[in-house]
Amino acid sequence: MPKQNPSPPTRSKVRIFYVDADLAQGDMQELTIAITSAIRPTHVLARASTPSRIAPTLTDGGGNGSSDHTELDEASEIIEEPVNEAPPTPKAATRRTYKKPQPVELNMKAGDKAWAEFAQEKGPTSHRDKYLVAAVWLQEYAKVQAITADHVFTCYKAADWTFDVSDPAVTLRALKAEGLLVPASRGKFTVNHLGIAEVEKMKAKA
Repeated sequence: MPKQNPSPPTRSKVRIFYVDADLAQGDMQELTIAITSAIRPTHVLARASTPSRIAPTLTDGGGNGSSDHTELDEASEIIEEPVNEAPPTPKAATRRTYKKPQPVELNMKAGDKAWAEFAQEKGPTSHRDKYLVAAVWLQEYAKVQAITADHVFTCYKAADWTFDVSDPAVTLRALKAEGLLVPASRGKFTVNHLGIAEVEKMKAKA
């Protein structure tokens, strides 16, 4: 039967510290720091939220039993507490302001039908229809070549309609997007045949 090789003995590593010192008054703190540095692990420690405190008792050389107590911070596990910074305060949103329309000089009885009669006959109820009716009358009866928000605002006032519109030109742009108005220049429009045809079909509800 073959002879088995014995397993190698298990080895243990032991570190023993022995301190024999004759200390003067006030040297205890320096000795404590030296001992702590010698036995502290070499790996990086993290700060614990509540570090343990150990107060070792060292007897002086006279053997009279008096001792100096020094608190040692033996934080074996130190955990860095993250600092929660307050998020920046968002700026208050500023409301955009638009140029207020101004009335212009217009002959409200120009052409074959006065504006008041034309508006009553068509009877628009929404801002979209009111803008379109005003634009058609301005172009076909008052012979205005380029219609602006000021022209429409004047028609609103003459018809006693409430002008509660924050952006006076937004409806003109919407009608342009529908293909009923054509831009003449910045902020100015003309009505095409599609817009005229839609207004011709309008009739006030009885």
